[in-house]
Amino acid sequence: MAPSNLTPQSAAEELIVAQALALYRDSKNIAKSAPHGQFLNHAEAAVIAKGRELIRTLLQTLAQEEIHDIEKSNSIQAEIDHARYTVGSADSEQIVEWKNLVRNIDTKGLSSQSLCPSRRWD
Repeated sequence: MAPSNLTPQSAAEELIVAQALALYRDSKNIAKSAPHGQFLNHAEAAVIAKGRELIRTLLQTLAQEEIHDIEKSNSIQAEIDHARYTVGSADSEQIVEWKNLVRNIDTKGLSSQSLCPSRRWD
């Protein structure tokens, strides 16, 4: 029975699904074209060779996503630190700008309370 949720939710997932399907199809074709009595040997060799490529792509994709997430997190933290530093001496335009920043950050899962607990952002 196949899982019910096989819809890729990102470009990376689409790549992995496509490569896994290609691995299956290529291995099946190689095995079917094997001489009589050699089906399993050829299937195993194809799966091992193509499987390594899939594993390498999977690991590269995971590493790239982790790097992206860390860089994004560091960027958000830098904006928060800058907001905490400058909002105390900011003029009214800067305060509006920082309120907008905080609202944007709130939509990313951070709360304005965690940014500056002593300040009301309403």
